[in-house]
Amino acid sequence: MPDGNCMEIYTPDNNLLFRVYFVDAHNMSTHGGNGKHTSNGSNGNTTSFDPMTDPQKRLLFRLLSHDKLEGDQAHKKLLELFSVKSLSEVSKRDASSMIEQLLEKRN
Repeated sequence: MPDGNCMEIYTPDNNLLFRVYFVDAHNMSTHGGNGKHTSNGSNGNTTSFDPMTDPQKRLLFRLLSHDKLEGDQAHKKLLELFSVKSLSEVSKRDASSMIEQLLEKRN
């Protein structure tokens, strides 16, 4: 189990959808601790981009469906919310943040 904080997302009937671990990026190796490629930014900090996962994408679409947005409408809304031209530009971190916001909005 990774070191750091953990956030769990559950369905309304209390089934675990997914678990997200938050780790301190400053303590990670130059390969992000997971063997994936990282690059150095202009300020010398190591950065990496992990695109949002398919389960995150499905959950985002499911959450938008509660607002009667489905298919192309939901896709356009997500592009707008993330300010991107393609959902492949959305990071896991940004997707998690948006999921939290949409879940809070529902409550």
